[in-house]
Amino acid sequence: MHVAVLGAGVTGVTTAYFLAERGCEVTVIDRADGPAAGATHANGGQLSYSFTDALARPAFLPGIPGLLAGRDPAIRIRLLARPSLLGWGLGFLRQCTAARARANTLHVLSLALRSARCLADVRERTAVEFAHAERGKLVLLPAVGDVAAARATADLKAQNGCTTRVLSVDEACNLEPALGPLRDRFAAAVYSGDDAVGDARAYTTALAGWLQEQGATRFRYGERVDALVARAGVARAVHTDIGELEADAVVVCLGNGSPAVLRRGRRSRTDLPGARLQHHAAPWRGRAGNKLHRPEAAAVVLPAGRRHANFGIRRFHRFRSST
Repeated sequence: MHVAVLGAGVTGVTTAYFLAERGCEVTVIDRADGPAAGATHANGGQLSYSFTDALARPAFLPGIPGLLAGRDPAIRIRLLARPSLLGWGLGFLRQCTAARARANTLHVLSLALRSARCLADVRERTAVEFAHAERGKLVLLPAVGDVAAARATADLKAQNGCTTRVLSVDEACNLEPALGPLRDRFAAAVYSGDDAVGDARAYTTALAGWLQEQGATRFRYGERVDALVARAGVARAVHTDIGELEADAVVVCLGNGSPAVLRRGRRSRTDLPGARLQHHAAPWRGRAGNKLHRPEAAAVVLPAGRRHANFGIRRFHRFRSST
């Protein structure tokens, strides 16, 4: 069976790996000159299998008016520019019940734990190096009112094979001394020792190279995908700027570019609104530590190999690379 995989980012290359493992002949197409040239290039690198809490939940509802009014500098919602968001938003609201939030959290948790097992399989089979390390993750809870909900979620996950712990401020500071100056700015923390970090670009590049060496996967770089060619309602070929590639099946892994291809090249209005990801990597001079995550600031400090990465959806002000 010949499968065309569109996109040579982390998702596309990993998809190609598992297809090849199942005996498929795989062709990966990407418009860039090599793998990991898009979002994967500066991906945050978190492997957070434990933190799968559904965003759509009752506690999210009170903040929606502020989001629509533009009070959060990290998010811009432009309903007039993108009318399709209205339907999406109504569907989101229907998920903001306690029962659906619980079900969605468990569904994503199941997928996350499976992802952890799959990555372990890739690492054992290929021995690719990508600064993988089980650093653990601390999520800081800004308000006392968040603690009870965090405990309930930790209990729910424990019943489904995932261990997280709610820590006091003292326990969090003992685990990560760098939090000392911030101890008055959070009420508690949630810790998972199983979560990991890794360099997504290094992983994707190494895995693509391994696949090429095995000979079951071909990579066609510098080739733009324009549309899928359907026969009898099934995608049977890919039309590119070079020509047409026949395939028994097609997997689209083009991220935000997927809708345009799936609509045969018509302009799509379904791209995600608003948030701007910022990423900075610098040499890691401290001791190996935990990932630190502040949800209210949407910011993360992430040790990865000999570097650390700061990323989030707020702007850095007066940033100095020497600090």
